[in-house]
Amino acid sequence: MRDVLVAEAKCAASNDDFVVSSQAKRVLVHLGEPLEEHATVPLPAFYRLVTTDPDQAMDFDPPPGLGPGQRPVWSDDPWTWTAFLRFPFRILADHCDVSLDLLRRRCADFMRKEGGRAAFGPEAEDTILASLRRMTLQFTYRRPLPMAAVRGFGKMLNELALANAVDPRVFPTVWPEIGGPSLSGFAIEPEPRPDWVPQPDLPHREHGGVKQEEWLEAAEGSLCSAVIPGQFVLAEKSFSRVTVWRERAECSRLVFPVQVDLTDGIEGLPCLVELDDLRPLYREKESKLICRIPSNIFGDLGESIITICPFTARSLGWSRSRATPLELLDSDGSIVARTVLWIDGTDTTDRRDTELYGTGQAVILTASGRRQLEQQYGPLFLSINATHRIERDGKGEVRRTVVAPEQ
Repeated sequence: MRDVLVAEAKCAASNDDFVVSSQAKRVLVHLGEPLEEHATVPLPAFYRLVTTDPDQAMDFDPPPGLGPGQRPVWSDDPWTWTAFLRFPFRILADHCDVSLDLLRRRCADFMRKEGGRAAFGPEAEDTILASLRRMTLQFTYRRPLPMAAVRGFGKMLNELALANAVDPRVFPTVWPEIGGPSLSGFAIEPEPRPDWVPQPDLPHREHGGVKQEEWLEAAEGSLCSAVIPGQFVLAEKSFSRVTVWRERAECSRLVFPVQVDLTDGIEGLPCLVELDDLRPLYREKESKLICRIPSNIFGDLGESIITICPFTARSLGWSRSRATPLELLDSDGSIVARTVLWIDGTDTTDRRDTELYGTGQAVILTASGRRQLEQQYGPLFLSINATHRIERDGKGEVRRTVVAPEQ
């Protein structure tokens, strides 16, 4: 078995995709096999091209039809094809001597060599849908255009790496954005719905269904922070939905310290590099007590996870547990903060089925953790945002959002 693994890894180490070759080299190192030194390969002439409209390369806004759930459209240009990779392209352009314009064009060139429209156009997506959703089976899938862009970026990055034309510090930074899996081995799994997360109190009509006006008016009832004896919920995001005969009643809640703007939700929080590299991508003066560990396209995290900011932890002498990045310990080794993920239900029912579904996460401080945090930063106050929404088949949706004052 070892000989087979070594042979496969040596073959994959010369693959033209950066992620594939990097993973293969990790396998060889793990097995104690020597790595062959590769001579520097000069960049192809493509990188010496002079373009006429470099300003367009700064635009990463995808045109209509490329968003989730939208009908696929086709545009045969490098800007549309590479619009999904704003962050890795900008990081790469800042750490090599190739313009952003040429980088996007080179990535599109690799995508075109993989088949272009025949490989990832609307017709290819229709074929995927026909296969996955026959017999009314609603399988999820990855859209072929973004996946082709990821492969094209990986080939371009490998080309630059072989030519020693890029700062190697870029590699771990863009790794989770280009299909690289988490290498830490952390097993982050949600728990069942905790007792301190209440079930939504849904007003029912006498003969079935949901009382729309009462449900929307009840949004103020969701403007309260969770109470856990001996602990304090510093931040929380939750979503609950009740499906009852072609109607869906939903409740979304967001609780943040007052230092954080609720407008952009979790995605508006300061961001760490990734699950394997918990360094901040922001300055200390931009710290907001909490931050987020971003999700990646490989699926190690279903969504971004809220956690304590590294700058905040450092100022308090806290450190992350070696077992999980979601727990923080004080100087005595006691847990002072942790992030809890939870889920309730499967979210796979048909609109005519009846189901309660919920999911959420919360940053919880122990009594000692709260005391230490308040000694350093002052009393903790929270902002809360709650949205109640009703959706009915054929009748659209109605929603109401309310925001609580500081608590």
